[in-house]
Amino acid sequence: MHHALRLEEILLNIFGQCYPPTPINRQRAPRATADLAALARTCRRFKEPALDVLWTELVNLSPLARCLPEASHRIYPGYTWYSFSRPLKAAEWETLRNYTRRVRSVLDFTRGLNWDSVKTLFNPPTPDPMFPNLRILRWEFIRETFPLMHHLAVPSLTSLEINFVFGDVPSFHSFPLSLGDLCPNIRRFRIGMRRPQAGSDEAISGLVRRWANLQDIHCPFISLDSDSLTHLSRTPFLTNLSFALDTLVADYITSSDSILLFPQLRDLEIYSQSLKPISRLLSHIRLPMVESLTVNIESCPPKHILRSYLIAVQKSCSRHILVSLRLTQTRSPSCTNHGLERYQLTLDDMRPCITFGQLRRIDINIASTVNVTNNDLLELASACPHLEYLLINEEWGWKTASGITPDGLLQLFQRLRSLRHFCLAIDTCGYTKISPALESARIAGFIPRIPLSVNVADSIIHPESVDALADFFRGVMQQANSSSWYWSTSAMADRLDSEISRKLWEDVFVKSQERVRAHPQNSPTVS
Repeated sequence: MHHALRLEEILLNIFGQCYPPTPINRQRAPRATADLAALARTCRRFKEPALDVLWTELVNLSPLARCLPEASHRIYPGYTWYSFSRPLKAAEWETLRNYTRRVRSVLDFTRGLNWDSVKTLFNPPTPDPMFPNLRILRWEFIRETFPLMHHLAVPSLTSLEINFVFGDVPSFHSFPLSLGDLCPNIRRFRIGMRRPQAGSDEAISGLVRRWANLQDIHCPFISLDSDSLTHLSRTPFLTNLSFALDTLVADYITSSDSILLFPQLRDLEIYSQSLKPISRLLSHIRLPMVESLTVNIESCPPKHILRSYLIAVQKSCSRHILVSLRLTQTRSPSCTNHGLERYQLTLDDMRPCITFGQLRRIDINIASTVNVTNNDLLELASACPHLEYLLINEEWGWKTASGITPDGLLQLFQRLRSLRHFCLAIDTCGYTKISPALESARIAGFIPRIPLSVNVADSIIHPESVDALADFFRGVMQQANSSSWYWSTSAMADRLDSEISRKLWEDVFVKSQERVRAHPQNSPTVS
């Protein structure tokens, strides 16, 4: 045996290539499991590192039953569920511990064993935890699992994901705040629920304040209190944060003279009913290293609030660091909006965005109309030449005649050579023959270097423009993986002209692809 194979670190590295970590909810290849089992049987030196890799991750608990003698368990016919058929013997408990001490990740402990067997497993004859070296735990939080949480809450745990099953959520008043003491080294914490629950904000906020080494927090339906946000601003390793913002919390933070600094935060996502409290919060926090800022709101912001928000972003974030700016309205406008969604979104409203010269994504999606012209688009492209995604009202549509012509769109492509996906309404009125500008661009060497995703939103189109537009898009969508969308959302489908326009745009892109396939190398004919 080569002397390098006597080092356990090298063996773990080699064996790990046979069995790489998998995404959640995906089974590892059976062949990899068989290979590692064979390695463990090859020789004594291979046994321990091969078993360590083999048992590093449990997708569910069924392997623990399968490693015992057949007389100790049974499988439900037609299912992959196992159960213990009798009380486990001392030697069988020892076998289980020999494997569970190697487990670093449990992705779903509610599957693989029936519920009585799960309770048996977590009540061993000795007080020592069954998974003493667990690092990653994904917890389905229902009434039955609630009493078992302490059995898996070990000091080695660094990643905890808790998913609350809708309709069967225990009271948050009994949520175990002792998790902060049992698992002091949590770095990644994620909460999954479909809607807020009574007491959830207080319980989760209290828990967050107990952890000093957090790096990643995802709790979009949890309104963290002001003390939690202050605590997180002092956490030196925090890089990802997603939470809901309550108006009272924003009021409390902005009433203070102190500015909250998040020195290492890279990715920030905030949920709120309206944009105003987010705008106020951003004016009192500093995000010098944030690369991605995502905001989700339920109502369309008034024009002055939108401007004040973008000015607050300009003040809070670094113009040399921010690369992604997203603002999404998630609900339909209600009668309480008093028509505020009817204002026009213009370049002047978005002008603070163009101070961020490194932006690669601009995504604004609110229930306003849009008034952007060719000149506006080119000014934006000149200020942000690295844009890969330019999406304006992808869900809600523009709801008005666009000021962007096909020739203006072509100039945008020439300036944004990295553009991958855009959503812009196009003015097709009178576009009945292809412009010489497209031929000139091709002669100059303009060919999209990457597959282009085209979304023309709710662009109005007339039948006489179909052929010319098909030639135009044939000239700019020559990659095989290019794709197109048009009148594709429920907000657009409610409009009276949606079905006619959708059918005409379908004809445009079908003809465009047919012409690309028929003449892949030829330039479009200029009439």
